[in-house]
Amino acid sequence: MNQGKLVIVKLKMERMKIDILGISELKWTGNGHFTSGNCEVYYSGNQNIKRNGVALILNQKVVKSVIGYVFKNDRIISARIQGRPTNLTIIQIYAPTTEAEESTITKFYMELQEILEDVPKKDAILIIGDWNAKVGDTEAPGIVGKYGLGKQNEAGEKLIQLYQENSLVITNTWFQQPKRRLYTWTSPNGQHRNQIDYILCNRKWKSSITSVKTRPGVDCGIDHELLLANFKIKLKRYNKTSKATKPNLQNIPYSYNVEVKNRFAELELVNTEPEELWQEIHQIIYEEAKRNIPTITTKKKKTWISENTLRIAKERREAKIDGNKQLFSTLNAESQREELKDDSIKVLTTLCQQIWKTKQWPSYWKKSIFIPIPKNGTAKDCSNYRTIALISHASKIMLKIIQRRLQPFLERELPDTQAGFRKGRGTRDQIANLRWIIEKQSIRLCRPYKTMECTHKDGDTNTLHCPDKKPVFESTSNSENRIWKHQLV
Repeated sequence: MNQGKLVIVKLKMERMKIDILGISELKWTGNGHFTSGNCEVYYSGNQNIKRNGVALILNQKVVKSVIGYVFKNDRIISARIQGRPTNLTIIQIYAPTTEAEESTITKFYMELQEILEDVPKKDAILIIGDWNAKVGDTEAPGIVGKYGLGKQNEAGEKLIQLYQENSLVITNTWFQQPKRRLYTWTSPNGQHRNQIDYILCNRKWKSSITSVKTRPGVDCGIDHELLLANFKIKLKRYNKTSKATKPNLQNIPYSYNVEVKNRFAELELVNTEPEELWQEIHQIIYEEAKRNIPTITTKKKKTWISENTLRIAKERREAKIDGNKQLFSTLNAESQREELKDDSIKVLTTLCQQIWKTKQWPSYWKKSIFIPIPKNGTAKDCSNYRTIALISHASKIMLKIIQRRLQPFLERELPDTQAGFRKGRGTRDQIANLRWIIEKQSIRLCRPYKTMECTHKDGDTNTLHCPDKKPVFESTSNSENRIWKHQLV
């Protein structure tokens, strides 16, 4: 299933008020979960090839109650949801077809049994998915109802055996529906229809299911029909969190500048430890911003929007909004920040001087917030992430001061041959110089002897010597090939 179909599926969920949706034969690689709009997608697929795959899509209301989830393999995934009076464990499966090897089918049912044994005894259980089996219309007391469809096959017998061992019932077969609301699969030519998708429930919670039926016509480009079940359970309530707000920096009032200036003037800047001085500065800025600067509610950014929509929005904005008002608002915010410039510089200068003298940094400046950014590959492997560190802006000022004071000493100590990680120089210049030397020596048919130094980022220095016992480079192209092959640059 591609991202376009995922968008369609989410729209169908919202329109039909579906809280939990299971998907079989997803054909995604890897496993993990991510947020997509107002839904959370949990998926488990093959690690190498796009085959099989299962997923659970939960809407925002259900996601808040998720306790945990298990990625068993590319055919089984489960999630546990906190509810009242009991918790709910929902398992999404994709069973092997009847043409699969016997070992594959046996392995699937063994792994499903392992999942069921790990479920707490008091939990309500729902197992949904494509079973690739037909239980037929023959009633089996306490397991299969009398409203099934078709004739039972060998895979259906194994399925019934699983139900008997775990006290499960097939909810599809317990509700009388027209045949068009019973079949779940249609052949590509439209001539054959079967019931091979089922929703299972443990027997003691059977009464919580009030209806099960298919919804033909919900087109998502697949040969299966949407199978719906109404399950009565109350989710645990969570207090609504207040909407995130932030200061409106485009509307800084004059009163904020006045209050901050007055409180800065009262600070004891000379005989105060850096830690204590920073705490006072931080408290002044935070308290006055909270008291004087109005807040705005942050809005979630849209996941995507078409170019045509952006163009229309731009034309509408240019037609209705006076650009001078926006410019005035921006200039006003800049002018208000300029009002505090001199006072802020004085306070920060004193603080940096105290840090330089005492060699003591405020503890807040030492803290960094590390944000992992995923790369391609499985989310379980830590090497598939890169991190960025966020530090205080005030700390960056001090670090910049130290860097500039060290710069002249470093420039005197570093050799001229060091080109990497230096301002105004680059390794490309050294490569160009080397190419020029090679070309000249090739023309003169001489044996070049050159010593090169390469200083790495970690400080290690490699010295490369070209021996003069035999011609080093026969031609420019061969020279370049040897350079890259032996990693001489």
